[in-house]
Amino acid sequence: TVTVTNIPLAFVSLPTGTNYGCNPATNSLPTDAGVLGLVAIAGSCSSVITNVTHLDTTTNCTTYRTFTITASNVCGSAVSTNIQCSWMNNTSAPVITPSFTNLTVYTCSNSALVFFGASATSACCTNVTIFALGYGGSSGPASMGHTFGLGTTTVEWVATDCCGNTATNYVTITVTNPPPPVITPSFTNLTVYTCSNSALVFFGASA
Repeated sequence: TVTVTNIPLAFVSLPTGTNYGCNPATNSLPTDAGVLGLVAIAGSCSSVITNVTHLDTTTNCTTYRTFTITASNVCGSAVSTNIQCSWMNNTSAPVITPSFTNLTVYTCSNSALVFFGASATSACCTNVTIFALGYGGSSGPASMGHTFGLGTTTVEWVATDCCGNTATNYVTITVTNPPPPVITPSFTNLTVYTCSNSALVFFGASA
């Protein structure tokens, strides 16, 4: 038995799927013509017709460009494959939520230990870094304690998302001595009438 068949087509070289990161320039993204120029076919008994098309879909800020590459010849052989590239469209700054905006702490000494923190979220990134600046020239993570001296200190929260978008938020921490107590007497001026030479008077105050 002698079987005669067409030589099957095979891809010899193909471009690889690539992640283009965040907010790439339009002219840096792959095109049908660019992908076509990187395709090589083997096994043909005649001229090969190669075609490249693509479809863009977007999910959660990320665009996926799927290229469909098909090749065929007049002998009836055909081959097809897909490659996918992706990139993130994200120019929005993250959102910082501090544990407070302005805080006053009373102390009877010259300083106070204050615990403070903040969180940050992004519409597109799951990994957002956040740290604090501006208190004694130091920096710290999203939740920490620090001893502040008397006076008002401004703390700057800085958040950066996976695309390098940044946001800032400022809070103030005021450390001060407590105000003097406030005395509230049960009365201010009282006149007591008596038919003797003295009178028993009950009086009091709160503070």
